[in-house]
Amino acid sequence: MRVVADTSAWVASMNGDDADWLGTKLEDNEYVFATDVVCAELLAARRSRRQHRLVARLATHRRIINLGGMPDMRRAAECMRTSSEAGRTVRSMADCLIAAVCIREHVPLLHNDRDFDTLAELTSLQAIRF
Repeated sequence: MRVVADTSAWVASMNGDDADWLGTKLEDNEYVFATDVVCAELLAARRSRRQHRLVARLATHRRIINLGGMPDMRRAAECMRTSSEAGRTVRSMADCLIAAVCIREHVPLLHNDRDFDTLAELTSLQAIRF
């Protein structure tokens, strides 16, 4: 089974007791992926060089799923509108973009972010809390 790991899951994995559990799954040829938006968030973080190395490993293993242009942009905007109309506004358009990719690909999202719980309740996003 493929799974996309959100930035929150990668960071929790690298900082947890089971250090870099997701990175190990990546090396073990498990089907762990990230979106290009997740890669950008990892690269933008100033916390750790490990995050930059992780993005390089994801690229090396061809485990990055890219945004699919305007259809994904529209899907992300719909996620944002749907949550707002339900009175449960998602805090980040980046989260909606990540969700849009997962919805398009029918891939569950591994996360540690309450906004994805909201999106899973209101859209067809499959979410697994890390």
